[in-house]
Amino acid sequence: MVNITTCRELLDYYFEEDSGWSLSREELKRSFDEAKRSCNTCALVVINPGNPTGQVLTCDNNDNGLILLSDEVYQDNVYDKNSKFYSFKKVAYEMGEPYCSQYLVSFPSTSKGFLGECGIRGGRGQVAVSALVNPPRTGEPSYDLFQKEKSATLAAVKERAELVHKTLSSFEGYKVNPVQRPMHVFPQIEIPPKTIPVAKARGMAPNAFYAFEVLERSGSCSGFGQNPKTRHLSLPQHDPAAGGQAETDDR
Repeated sequence: MVNITTCRELLDYYFEEDSGWSLSREELKRSFDEAKRSCNTCALVVINPGNPTGQVLTCDNNDNGLILLSDEVYQDNVYDKNSKFYSFKKVAYEMGEPYCSQYLVSFPSTSKGFLGECGIRGGRGQVAVSALVNPPRTGEPSYDLFQKEKSATLAAVKERAELVHKTLSSFEGYKVNPVQRPMHVFPQIEIPPKTIPVAKARGMAPNAFYAFEVLERSGSCSGFGQNPKTRHLSLPQHDPAAGGQAETDDR
C-alpha cells in the first residue's frame, strides 16, 4: 500500500482495483489535500512491487514531488508479461530537474524477494546484503549456479501464484485480479448475506466476523488498509517444498 506521511499521522490513499491496482493521481491529490488541513506533508511511502496487492507500478506512476521512501524488495519477483519493474531512482533521474535532485531512500531486503533469508542478523546479515547488491557476474565461478537457483526459485513461486489465482477465482464471492508478481494475492470478498445477521447477533462487524471465522478454520488471516467500501483478504504465497507440488487450501 501507499501512505502519505505527515508530521502527526499517516494518511492512506487507495489503488484502483478495477484497473489492476493502478495508482490514481486524483486519489493521491485527495489525500494530499486532506493532509494540508492539519500539517505539512513531507514524504511518500511506496511499496513497488506492491504488498499485499501484488501490483507493479508503471513508469508513469513514478512521478511526485515529495521525499520518496521506496520499498522495492520484490523487484526481482515480477513475472507478468505485461508488467515491468521501474525503480524510482531511474525514473527520477530520467525526468531531470527538479525530480532527479529530490530526496529518495530505496529499501532492499534479504528477508523478502527471491532470497527469502528471514532471520539473518549481525555479521551474517551484512554478508547477505552484500550478496544481494553484488550478485555473481558473468564469467565468475558461481554465476551459473546462482542463475540456476534464482531461476528455479522464481519459477516455483510463479507456478504457485498462478495456481492460487486460478483456485481463488473459482470461489463464489471472490474477485481476484491477475497477480503481477508472486508472494501475495489480495482477493476482494463478498460477505454472504446470511452472514450479516449472524455477525450482528454476536455484536461483530460482518468483515470482522468473517476474518475470525477464517482464523478459526485455517489458522491464518491477514488484513491491510483498504477502501472502506470493499473487503479483502491478504494471502501470502511461499515457495512450495523442494520437489513438491504447489497446493492450495480451499477452507
